[in-house]
Amino acid sequence: MEGFMRVNEDTPCIENLAYKKDSWINKKTLYKRHIRHKLPEGHADRAVDGDLDLRLQSCTILDNLYGKYPLWTVDLGQKTTVSGVVIYTWQGDGQEKATSFREYMKNLDQLVVYVDDKIQKKDDDHDETYATGQMCNYISSLNNALFNKKLVLQCVRPFVGRYVLIEAWGRQIGWSRLFGAVLCEVQVFN
Repeated sequence: MEGFMRVNEDTPCIENLAYKKDSWINKKTLYKRHIRHKLPEGHADRAVDGDLDLRLQSCTILDNLYGKYPLWTVDLGQKTTVSGVVIYTWQGDGQEKATSFREYMKNLDQLVVYVDDKIQKKDDDHDETYATGQMCNYISSLNNALFNKKLVLQCVRPFVGRYVLIEAWGRQIGWSRLFGAVLCEVQVFN
């Protein structure tokens, strides 16, 4: 059923608060991507289209070429209680020649989820972490947890906010500092 989701197989259907809502990467007016320059993939709204297709062409690409901490944001339309987020990630399907994507993903260290009632109005270059204090939860690359097909991030407590933000952090080691996260679907629940 469109616009609804299950957090786990055994839970009832609930509303997906992010379904078909306005979303963007970094700044609302900025549309620069480096890993997707030759591909149609990567548009921010692909993560809230309700399509659980995990092929690359159906996903949103979040990378750090234009800022140290890339940020994907969805506007829920009004202040609401958020209890958690489910993120479906790309598993390498649909782009057999995309070894560069896999390399970028290896440099990804964590995804941090925030819930806020306003968005920051600074330069939007994202050279500093978003860090509002409204952190819902995070998941790291420790034990490869970050690379599972389905990531369920229950907030440490319910937050009230209009915006849900996902910030990607890269590893601080290695020869390449470029990293990327591929978000195929983001679902927000109360």
